[in-house]
Amino acid sequence: MRKHDASHFLCDIVMAGGVTSGIVYPGAISKISKRYSFQAIGGTSVGAITAAVTAAAEYGRRTGKNPRSFDGIAAIPEELGQTMCDGHSSLFHLFSPDIRTRPLFNIAVAFIMKSSNMGVRRRLCTLGGVVLGAPVIWGPAIVIQSVGVWQGITLWSSGYWFSAVLSSLMSILASGLTFGLGVALMFYKRWLPDLCRNNFGLCLGKEQYNQAASSRPSNAVEALTPWIHHKIQTAAGLKFEDDPLTFGDLWRAPRRGAGDAIKNEVQTAESAWHPESAPRSIEVAMQTSDISRNRALQLPFIESLSPLYVEVATLKKYFPPEVVTCMVNASAKRPIDHIDKRLDLPAGVIRIPLPEDIPLVFAARLSLSFPILLSAFPMKAPDYASIENGKIPLADVWFSDGGLTSNMPIHFFDAPLPAHPTFGLNLIGVKQSLGHRPESEHTDYEYPDHSMRAQTRSPNERLVQLGSSRRLPIQYRALDTHSGLGAFVECLFNTARCWSDYQNLLAPGTRDRLVHIGLVDGEGGLCLDMSAEVIRKLNDRGIQAGAAIRNLFDPAADAGCTDSSSPHPFAAHRWIRMRNTVAAAEDYVRRLAISLKDSEAAAIDRNEPTLKDMLSPGGRVTESRMGPIARETAVRLLNELVALGDYLADSERRSHNSSTLKGGPLPAQRIMLHSVQKDPRAQNPIE
Repeated sequence: MRKHDASHFLCDIVMAGGVTSGIVYPGAISKISKRYSFQAIGGTSVGAITAAVTAAAEYGRRTGKNPRSFDGIAAIPEELGQTMCDGHSSLFHLFSPDIRTRPLFNIAVAFIMKSSNMGVRRRLCTLGGVVLGAPVIWGPAIVIQSVGVWQGITLWSSGYWFSAVLSSLMSILASGLTFGLGVALMFYKRWLPDLCRNNFGLCLGKEQYNQAASSRPSNAVEALTPWIHHKIQTAAGLKFEDDPLTFGDLWRAPRRGAGDAIKNEVQTAESAWHPESAPRSIEVAMQTSDISRNRALQLPFIESLSPLYVEVATLKKYFPPEVVTCMVNASAKRPIDHIDKRLDLPAGVIRIPLPEDIPLVFAARLSLSFPILLSAFPMKAPDYASIENGKIPLADVWFSDGGLTSNMPIHFFDAPLPAHPTFGLNLIGVKQSLGHRPESEHTDYEYPDHSMRAQTRSPNERLVQLGSSRRLPIQYRALDTHSGLGAFVECLFNTARCWSDYQNLLAPGTRDRLVHIGLVDGEGGLCLDMSAEVIRKLNDRGIQAGAAIRNLFDPAADAGCTDSSSPHPFAAHRWIRMRNTVAAAEDYVRRLAISLKDSEAAAIDRNEPTLKDMLSPGGRVTESRMGPIARETAVRLLNELVALGDYLADSERRSHNSSTLKGGPLPAQRIMLHSVQKDPRAQNPIE
C-alpha cells in the first residue's frame, strides 16, 4: 500500500465562538495539521480568530515562508497562560479596557465575569479601587457618617445614651443610602455614557497593558487586535511591518492538490489571476452580524446589500497603522462605480476594499465583537431614503459579534457530496447538556482510541466526544421557578440566537463530522483570568479533540484508532450525505411539480399571465428581462423538473418502497433564499 503523507489529504474546518473558550483550538489545529492540509477554514468570534491564524499558518507552510508555522500555533496557550507581575495572565490582558471604561470593566470582572484565578480578596480589592477612584461615591457618605459620629459623641457625653445610639444608627443608614445613590449616579451619569461613547464596549481591543517589570522582552502586553495581527503575520512568515496578509494572498497561494505534490502554479502577475474565475487555494469564511439591519453576513463578502464605507479615524482607533495604511491604499485602487459618484462622501471616509484586498485581521475583529466586552464596529452605508439634491447621504451601520446570528456556522463549506471532510470543533457546557452527569462521573464519553477506554481515560479525555458517538450532547439549561428571571432571560436569548445551529448540529451528515469539547465551570467563556493550570487543561483537551476528529476520517489510521463501525468512515459519511441530498431533491421536485400546476391555474383564474406565457418568446416579464439563452434554459429546466416530479409521484403511488425518503430518519432540508451573494464564486463555481 502507498505510504500516506499529509499532502495527500485535504480538509475543511469550522470552529464555534466562545470568547476565551477558544484556548482549546490551537492544540486541536496543531494535531490535525500533522495529517491534513487545510483547504477552507471558517469560524465565528474566537473561532474566526483561530481561522485567520490557521489560514495564515497554511499559507506559510505552502509558500515555504514558515514551514513550521503550526508549531507556533501550538505554543499559543502556553504564551497566554503566562502570569504578569500583577498576578493576571497574558490572556486577561488581551482584553485591557480603555481608560474611561476601566472602572466598569473592573466591576464586571469582579462580580459578573467568572474567573478561576480571582479570589474573594482580589474581588474586594478591585471594588475598593473603583470606589476610591470615584469621590462622588464615598465623599458624601463620609461627610454624613462623620456628622453622625460627632453628633453621637456629643449626645453620649451629655448623658443621652439612647439618642446617641439612635443617631449613630441613623447616620450609618443615611451614609449607606448616600453611597448607593453615589454608585447609581456614577453608573448612569459617567460609566454608562462612557460605555456608549466607547462604541458600546468595554474594550476597543487596542489599549495595551503596561507593566513595570516582567520577564518578557517588552514591558507592554499586546492588546487583542495587535496581538491577532502579530500572530497572523508570524504564522504566514511575514514581518509585523509588512503589508497585512489579505484574503487575496490566501486565494493566490500555491495549491495543494489531491495528488502527491503541491501544484506550484501560483500566479504572481495580478493580470494572471482573477477572483471571479481563478481557483482559490485557501478559502476563509467568517461570520459577522449587521445589527443595524438585523442581518447575518459572511466575511469577506459583506457588501451584499449595499456598499460599505468607514472613517479612517475609526480604523486608527481599532487597528495598527500597517493595517490602516493597507486599507486606505486598497480603497484608493478600487474602481469607482455609479453609486460612489452619487454619494455625499465626507472627507476622511473611504469605501472598504474589494474582498480580495481585505486584511484577515480586519475580518477577524469584525467577527469577534462580543457584546459589551468588545466594542462594536461602526461603518456607513448609503441612505437611499434621504436623498437630497441628487446626493445620497451616508448612515451609520453597526457590526457586532458573529455569534449573535450563527455561533457554529458548520454550513460554510458544505457541498451536496463532499470530496473531503469538513471538521467541526464545537464547544458545549457540560452542565448544560441534557443527561450528562458531573465531570467526575463521566464514564461514557466516546474517545476514538480504544486503548484509552473508560477506566484509563483522564477527566480531560472524558470531556471530548465525537458527534458520531451513540450519546449525543444536547444543549440543555436547567430552569424552574427558583432559577430566577436572569436564567429565564438567558434561555430566551440563547434560543433566539442558537436554535438553527443546534438543530443543524444534530442532523445526520453533520453530526458525524463534529467533535464536541466539554467545558466545566470556571473554564472558557467570559472567564478572562484563567490560571495557567486551567489553560493547560484546556489545551490538553483541545489536543485530544484534534486527535479524535483527525483519526476519524484518516484512511491511514490504525483500525483500532477509529470509533466507527465502518472500515471506511468517510465513505459512510458520503453515503449519508448522498441520501440526504437525493431525498431533499426528491422532496423538492415533487413539491415543485404540484405547486407549478396550482400556481398556473391560479394565474388563469386571476386573468394574469402564466409562467409559460412569460417565458415564451416575446412574453411579458414583470420584474426583469431574460435573454434568449436564459429563457430557453429556464423552460427546459422547469419542464424536466416537473417531469421528474410527476415520475416520482407516480412511482410512489405504484410502490411504497421506491422513494429515497423511505428507510430511515432523514433531516428535512429546505431551500432558503438569502440576499444577493457578492461572492463571484457563488454564481461561477470553479474548482
